[in-house]
Amino acid sequence: MEPLELKLGDGWTAVAPQPTAFGLAFIERGGLKCQGTDFRQIAEFDVAHGREPSSQGNCPVAVDDKNSLIYWARTKFTSKPNEAGCSSLVESDLRSGKSRTVLDMPSGKKCNWLLTLDEAGARLITQVHGAPKEPMLIAFIDIASGAMRSLDIGHAAWLPLAVFPRRRQFFFSLRDGSAAIFDFDGKQTAVCPQKLGSPNMDRHPSSELIAVSFGGIYLWNLENDVVKMVSKTGNVASWSADGRQLWYFERDSELWVLDIVSGNKTRIIQLSGDTGGCTEYGNLGVWSPDGRFLLAQMNRKCAVSKDEEKKRRKDFPTNWEPAYQFDWGHHFCVVDTQQRTAWTSPGHASHISWFSV
Repeated sequence: MEPLELKLGDGWTAVAPQPTAFGLAFIERGGLKCQGTDFRQIAEFDVAHGREPSSQGNCPVAVDDKNSLIYWARTKFTSKPNEAGCSSLVESDLRSGKSRTVLDMPSGKKCNWLLTLDEAGARLITQVHGAPKEPMLIAFIDIASGAMRSLDIGHAAWLPLAVFPRRRQFFFSLRDGSAAIFDFDGKQTAVCPQKLGSPNMDRHPSSELIAVSFGGIYLWNLENDVVKMVSKTGNVASWSADGRQLWYFERDSELWVLDIVSGNKTRIIQLSGDTGGCTEYGNLGVWSPDGRFLLAQMNRKCAVSKDEEKKRRKDFPTNWEPAYQFDWGHHFCVVDTQQRTAWTSPGHASHISWFSV
C-alpha cells in the first residue's frame, strides 16, 4: 500500500520516516505489532489460545509501568453478536515477546470501549457491558493480580468518551443526547449545557477548559459553564502537552492547530488518497510521551449493501449507523510539532499507541 499524499502548510516539510526514542504499537490484520517510527519492525506478538487483539470499538493498546502492552482480545472468527466484545485482558512483554492473560471477564461481560491506565501505569480503567438493559459499569483492574473492582454508573450514561485519572474524572455521553462528567465514586459532577450528541472530549492539562468536538469544535469552561464555538466544521480536537495549542481536523482530512493565546489558526497537513467511494476522516489524540510527536490517523467509512443494512438493523437494533462499515486506521501520519516535519505510514494500522524504545 502506498503512503498517502501529504500536502503541508507553509513552513512544514515532508520527510522520510525518522527514528525517535519511541516506538508504535498497533493492531494490524488481527495481530499485535510493534515498530519504530521509521517503520522498522521491533516485535510481533502471538496472543494464542484461539484469540486475537480486538480492533473493534475504541480499545487502544496501552503501555503499563513495565513498558509492556495491555489490550483486549476476543475469540477469533466469531460472527455471533453476543461475542462481538472483548472478553480477555492480555499483557505482552516487549522484551521477552511473551504474552499472558491478566483477566478473563466473567460470563456475559464484555468490553469494547475505553481502555486507560492510571498515572502510575499499574491499574487499568475500562468500561464493561453486559445485557442491553444493564447499567453502565466501569472496572478498575490491577494489572499484576488481575483483581477487578466495578463501579455502577447507572442507566443514564450511554457511552464513555474519555477518562482522566489525574483528575479522577470520567466523561460520558448520556442517553438524552447531552454529555456529563462523573467522578471515580460514580457521582455526576457536571453536565454540558449544550446537547452535542456523542462528542469527542479532551480536557485541558492545567485549566477548566474542555475541548468538545462533534460537528464543530467547542470549548466548555467548567468554571462558568459557558460553551464557545471555535470551529463550525472541525472535528476531533486534542490539546498539546503545554495547553497552548488545540489540534483538530477540519473538513475531514485537514489537520489544523489553534493557538489559544493569539487565536490564530494554521492549516498544517492535508491527507488525501484513493477513497474508493468511501469517506475519509481523521482521528487525533495520540501524543508521544514527551509531547513532541502527534499521530494523525485516517479512517474510512464505507456504505454497505442494502441486504447487509437490513441484516444489521435486525441483529443490532441499537447500532447508530447500520448502513456503514468502518475501516479504522487506514493510514496514519507522524507529525513532529517541534521540527515542523511529517511523514505518513505505508500500511494499515489501528488502535495505535506509543511506547519507549
